[in-house]
Amino acid sequence: MTYKELLSNYRSKKVFIYGKSVVQIVDMETYKDGDTLKTDFIYHTERNRRGKITVAHDGNINEEFAV
Repeated sequence: MTYKELLSNYRSKKVFIYGKSVVQIVDMETYKDGDTLKTDFIYHTERNRRGKITVAHDGNINEEFAV
């Protein structure tokens, strides 16, 4: 999934299939790791397990961040 798709799912609280699970993104965090800007999308599954999807941002792409 792309950053824009994940951000859209976060904003709309949409439930979707990721891997073999049905998930909903509940939180996100953007941070800088060395010289790379990254965003973690924290999700929970239908079985109340949590995980995260990390997206590394390419410096050439202009992306809008949720505030």
